[in-house]
Amino acid sequence: MRKLATFLGLAAMVCLTAFGQPKEVNAAAPTYSVKGQTITLKASNNADISEALDDALEEARDKASDAKKMTVVVPKGTYKISDVLHIFSNTTLDLSQGVTLNFSGNESHTMLMSGINGRYKGKSDYNESSLCKGYNGFKNITIKGGTWNSKKSNKNTIIRLFHAKNVSLENVVISGGGCAHQMEVAAIDGFYVKNCTFKDFGNMTKKTSEKEEALQLDIACSKDVFQGVYQDGTIMKNVEITGCTFSNVPRGVGSHTLLNGAYFTNIKINKNKFTNIAEEAIIGVNYADCEIKNNTIKNCGGGILFQYFKATPGSIFTTIFDGKQNYKKQIRYDANTVISGNTITTKYNKKCDEVQGIKVYGLNVTSSLKGRDGKTIPKGNYYVSNVTITNNNITTAGYGIHMMDTKKCKVNNNTIVGDRVSSSDPNRAKYDGIFVEKFAKNTTVTANKINNMTRNGIFVQETAYVSNLANNKISNCKRSGINFYMKSGTTNDVTKNSIKNCSDNGILVSTKCNVKNIQGNTISLKKAAGGITVFKDSIVGKIKDNTITNTSSNGALIESGIKLTTKATTGEISNNKIIASGKQNVANVGILVYSNSKVKGSMLNNSIGKVTANGVSISTNATVTGSISSNKIASAKNNGILLYNKAKVNKDITKNTITKVTNGNGISVRQKSAVKGSISKNSIKKVSGTKVQVDKTSSVGSLK
Repeated sequence: MRKLATFLGLAAMVCLTAFGQPKEVNAAAPTYSVKGQTITLKASNNADISEALDDALEEARDKASDAKKMTVVVPKGTYKISDVLHIFSNTTLDLSQGVTLNFSGNESHTMLMSGINGRYKGKSDYNESSLCKGYNGFKNITIKGGTWNSKKSNKNTIIRLFHAKNVSLENVVISGGGCAHQMEVAAIDGFYVKNCTFKDFGNMTKKTSEKEEALQLDIACSKDVFQGVYQDGTIMKNVEITGCTFSNVPRGVGSHTLLNGAYFTNIKINKNKFTNIAEEAIIGVNYADCEIKNNTIKNCGGGILFQYFKATPGSIFTTIFDGKQNYKKQIRYDANTVISGNTITTKYNKKCDEVQGIKVYGLNVTSSLKGRDGKTIPKGNYYVSNVTITNNNITTAGYGIHMMDTKKCKVNNNTIVGDRVSSSDPNRAKYDGIFVEKFAKNTTVTANKINNMTRNGIFVQETAYVSNLANNKISNCKRSGINFYMKSGTTNDVTKNSIKNCSDNGILVSTKCNVKNIQGNTISLKKAAGGITVFKDSIVGKIKDNTITNTSSNGALIESGIKLTTKATTGEISNNKIIASGKQNVANVGILVYSNSKVKGSMLNNSIGKVTANGVSISTNATVTGSISSNKIASAKNNGILLYNKAKVNKDITKNTITKVTNGNGISVRQKSAVKGSISKNSIKKVSGTKVQVDKTSSVGSLK
């Protein structure tokens, strides 16, 4: 313990001026008094209280016990801190009377930390000894109130706490500093931060790859990560961060170091405010049993990042004790996490790895990697499961919600709006409302509202499968409303989605995708490639009961209402309505099947409005294995139904109603096409050419 000041009760020293008047040379040095379980500091305003306050905290250490906790009170005022303060078990540091502590050190140093680097409990290196392992180092530490001001020149963390149980901060303000983190904690069971403020930290514009959370929840696994403590890989658990404010900091709260197999548990980050964050507001790395609820995130590069692996292995450790001991834990996949009720506004910042509202990230590692400790990260699928993302309101300059290598997750009832996309952003044309990719499986995407994205409303790609894609409302996206790409698909129907005014397709399925039924969707487009488009070796179940409408008032066209192209396969195409909302044409072609595509079943009971080419077109080695029957085609320019270039219908063309053809035939079979059954019982009126035309190269089972 430092020697106590000897000025208690002494008057200030004085000297005489030239006029014989007394003049104060210096006020009494700061000291403290003890009364019961309260230690009260005594100091004048603007005094350096480092030594006296540290002595008071050591006095509390020596007097405190589980049954007799001590409180160190600092009176209202502004004071200097030129050296490190040390806090110990069963101690409350009370700065709530209006205390401001200003960093005044000549060198970079922490302003407050757990324990002491010197001798304690018989050890000269207590903080780094096995006496201070797990959660056994300290307990029952509380900091109440006060403002801690550091400088950009101070490259050390302002507050560091570790290896403890039951640590609380209430109404604390932490400001400034130029370090990696304003506050960092590790290996604490029961860490509670309530109504605290973290602000104005670091250089927000500097170019750096280092991740700088204002409040970092860390793990003691290496001196490179959290120095000066016992390195045993102890996790953070039972954490609550509530009602706090983070503003003008590089990152808000969270973690960026991953110890493979170690998971922080029971983490609650609720009802906080984040403003002007350069990168992510909240970063959860290997968090489980977690809540991230009802936070307000404004003008942040990224909103919430939830990770079970890292994009690069440079922040992944597989060992503790600086690589000398393996960390033997099982890989966990079940995150058991809810992200809900958050209001998020993102803004492009080149420092942010990805502009997004919410991202859940796992990774399928196909070959072993080297971690930061030089040890092997085994290959395997480090996916995330059981994350529910619901009732969030996201206004984004990038992605809305990005799901990567997730399983059994839910994305439900979120509102996502694309806005303020930066012209400086190289990815500005590639943002989706909900993006599901890379081995994601069994994710439900339901009842979300998505508007004004620069790419797709919902994009599923690269072997990702959603289990349920239903009841979403999507509008004004620059590409497709819903897009499946590159071996992706669904395990259940795509149903009851509303898609309006997207510029490419309403629903697009391409490149070896496999989708169940596309059923009961409402698609309203101004000018687009197609209402529903399937191509490039993709398979869809039935396409049925969809309504596809042209909303343009000036007659601009959808290329095709329903289109199969390039070896696409579907089941039955039935009961779809492809109609204009007014008197204008709805599409060039109502239903188009061509280029070696196949309808496994019939095309029946579809209603097709005015088209500028053909009502139904089957061409270029395409096949319908069933019938074309009971369809209604209001008006076509070229043909009501066309078979062309080796097209095949294995059964009948029957009971169709074709009302008007202005420049062609009612039904036309041409260029080596074939109908194996009959062409019969069709109602064909007002045709400029012939009602049924079969050229010499083609064949029909019978004409009736």
